[in-house]
Amino acid sequence: MEADGLLRWSTGFTSQVEHSPCKHKVPEAPVTSLDDTFTVQQGPPDQNFKIIERHVDWMHEESSKCGLSLKNLSRRRGWSWLRTDEKKKKIDMFKFTKPHGNRICMFGSQSRRNCFSLEQNRLQHVSYRRVYAVLFRGRLQWSTGRTSQFKKPICS
Repeated sequence: MEADGLLRWSTGFTSQVEHSPCKHKVPEAPVTSLDDTFTVQQGPPDQNFKIIERHVDWMHEESSKCGLSLKNLSRRRGWSWLRTDEKKKKIDMFKFTKPHGNRICMFGSQSRRNCFSLEQNRLQHVSYRRVYAVLFRGRLQWSTGRTSQFKKPICS
């Protein structure tokens, strides 16, 4: 469970307990074509939990609102940390280059040179298909378990 009370699943879904102890207000996500809410009985009948399922399309919707584009990543600087590290210890400092055609490269103090293309609202590594990032709440969430924060917000 994240600090904001949301459960983020590796499958791309996000869930929230109806009466969560966390007081964060979750932004309304677009509703997909299927009904994305249901009720689950757990424990005694008076403990119903309403779970809101959201597909990874919500993250893609977020990335399009926040402007994930090669132009917006151009020359942008920031740092990365392991998503599981509560203290968010910086493990890499990076800078994106200017785009060249449909590619952009990132130079990191630890990660060195990596190049990406933008495919369906995600930053896709050009050599390793399993390495990609989506923009979520102004940060790049990497498939490798890292989170990258920009020095200047990408989302206004």
